Amino acid sequence: MSRRVAIASSDGEEIDLHFGQAYQFYIYDVDDRGYSLAEVRKVSAILTHNADEIERKAAVLQDCDALFAAKIGLGAVRQLATQRIRIFEAPFAIEAV
Repeated sequence: MSRRVAIASSDGEEIDLHFGQAYQFYIYDVDDRGYSLAEVRKVSAILTHNADEIERKAAVLQDCDALFAAKIGLGAVRQLATQRIRIFEAPFAIEAV
């Protein structure tokens, strides 16, 4: 079964962005055979804890099953949980994760 995951990364190699500061997400399709890059989605960074901004950013990930970010705040966790997106703080190399 295939899953779609979003990764907050500045370079496509490291999970190095906080969810709010992320200006792009690498979107991967993952299955039993491995993973492949589907696209890179550009987004605006969030500089405040504004719920509307968090909701707009979360909407970009509505087709994803999981999000990997270096860090993520509680407000964003709550919003993504309403979309049933699993959240992982994983400040590591993408390939390792």
